[in-house]
Amino acid sequence: MCFSSHAEEAQRLEASDGEDTIAAIVSGGPNCSVGIVRVSGADAVSILKSVFIRTSKSGGSSADGRSALERNAGWEPSSHRVYHGNLVETVQVAEAGAEKAGTKNVVVDEALAIPMLGRRSYTAEDVVEFQTHGGSICTRRVLDCCVAWGARVAKPGEFTYRAFMNGRLDLTQAEAVAGVINARTVEAADAALAGLDGGLRDLVEIMRMDCIALLARVDAHIDYEDELEPLNYDEILGMCKDLQASAKKALGTAKKGKYLENGLTVALIGAPNVGKSSLLNALSGADRAIVTEIAGTTRDIVEASTDLCGVPAKLLDTAGIREDVSDIVEEIGVKRSAAAARSADVVLMVVNSQEGWSERETLIMESLVSSGDSGYRGRMPPLLLVFNQVDVIDRSNKTMEELLSAVPDHVATRMEELNTSGVPKIFTSAITGEGISEIQEQVMRTVGLQGGEGYSSSVWQLNARQASCLQVCSDRLEELITTVEEGWPVDCCAVHLRGALQALNELTGSDVTEDVLNSIFSQFCIGK
Repeated sequence: MCFSSHAEEAQRLEASDGEDTIAAIVSGGPNCSVGIVRVSGADAVSILKSVFIRTSKSGGSSADGRSALERNAGWEPSSHRVYHGNLVETVQVAEAGAEKAGTKNVVVDEALAIPMLGRRSYTAEDVVEFQTHGGSICTRRVLDCCVAWGARVAKPGEFTYRAFMNGRLDLTQAEAVAGVINARTVEAADAALAGLDGGLRDLVEIMRMDCIALLARVDAHIDYEDELEPLNYDEILGMCKDLQASAKKALGTAKKGKYLENGLTVALIGAPNVGKSSLLNALSGADRAIVTEIAGTTRDIVEASTDLCGVPAKLLDTAGIREDVSDIVEEIGVKRSAAAARSADVVLMVVNSQEGWSERETLIMESLVSSGDSGYRGRMPPLLLVFNQVDVIDRSNKTMEELLSAVPDHVATRMEELNTSGVPKIFTSAITGEGISEIQEQVMRTVGLQGGEGYSSSVWQLNARQASCLQVCSDRLEELITTVEEGWPVDCCAVHLRGALQALNELTGSDVTEDVLNSIFSQFCIGK
C-alpha cells in the first residue's frame, strides 16, 4: 500500500481508527470457481444488511418488494456464522401512472455471508466476507454494491495494515503474511508461518522488555544516584552479553532468510557439449533445455526454476564457451554466459569426464577469473567442479585423481581462492542421476547453508529489514559492553541502551517511520 500524498496518508490513518470501511476482491484470478469479497470497517455489518437477503425457512429469498435493509431490520448477525442468501442491488422503479417510485431487488448472485466481528477478525474490526460464484463479473458486481453502500476499494495491503495498526499483528508478523503469500517452496512457507505464529515477535519482545528494565535501572541511577545503592556493573554486563547473544543467534538466520525469500542463482558453465543442458534438466526435474549431440546447441541462456534442499533456485544453462565461435549470435551467447557466471551465487564448472580437463577448460577459467587490476577474488562466485557423463567412462581406468591431475596448478590455485573451504569436485551423470543430490548438497554448503538443515516448520528466518534492525541492536550492545568494561559514566550506558531499544522498536513496528511502513505494505496485493 503506497501513499504518495499527505491527503492519502491522512486517509490511511483514518482507516486505522475505523472511520471508513474498505472492500476488495480477495479471491484469485477470474477463472476461480469461488469468489470472495471482503469488507472491513465500522460499516461492514450495515453494508451486509443493505446488500444481503437471507434465505427464508421455506427456501428461497423473499421477493416482497422490500429492500434488503428493510427486510433485515432488527437482525443482528452472529460472528463466525455462515448465512446463505442472495446478494441484491436495490433499484428504484416506477410503474406507469404511479405517483411514487417503488424499489426492486435485483439479484446479483447467490452467496454465503460470513460476519467476523470486532477483535475476532483478521483486521481486529468488523469484517464480512461474501463467498460468491467465481469469475470477474460476479465478484465485481458484489464489490460495486458494497461501494454503493459506503465502502471504498481497499488499497494494496490495507487489510493487513489495519491488522497491524489495530494490534492484531506486529510488523514482523505482517511481513510474514507476505512471506507466506510469496513462498516458492514448502520450507519457505513453513519459515514464514513460524514468523506469523509469533516466533520472532516473542524473541524480540523478551529482548525489548530486558532492555526496558535495564534502561529503567540506569535512568533511575542517573536521576537518583545519591538515594540508590551503586549499580552492579557485573550484573549489567552479564545482561548486556545475554542480549547480544540473543541478537547474534537471531542474525544467524539472516542468510537462510535471504535465500528463502529471494532464492539463489546457479550458473552452469563449460565448453560446448559437456552435458550442461542434460545436467540442468536433471537438477530441475524438467526438460527445460534442448539436448543434442551437436556442440553449441544452447546459444542463449536457458533458465529453470527448482527447489534445492528447500531453497528456491534459478538454474542458468549457459552457451558453451569457446574461442572459435561460428557466428555473431553464438558470440553474443558466449558473452552472456560469462556475465551470468559472474552474477550467480554459485557456478558449476562442467567438464566432460571422457575427455577430462583440457586446454579449453583452462582458457574458460582464465577468462572468467582473470586477475585484472582489481584481482579475481570477489569477481567470481564460489565454484564447484563437476565431471559429468561418468556413466560412459571406464572407472577402473580413470579416477578422480587422474581427472584432476590435468588441471594446471595456477588454475587450481585460482579456483581454490574462490572457495574458502576448497573446491568441491563431483562425479555426476545426468542420465543415471548419480551425483545430482551431491551437487544440491554442495551448493547449499557453498553458500553457507548445510543442506536442508535448519528449515523445519518451527524455525523462522530474518528478512533483510529485520536483520538490519537486529544488527544495529547488536552493534549498540557491543558499544554498551565496551562502555561498561572501560568504566565510562553511567549516562553513556543509557545512550547505547536507548539505541538498542530503538532498533528493536523499529523491528516490531512499535516505533517505525511511515516510509518504512509504506515500503512494506506496498509489496502486498490488493485484498490482503
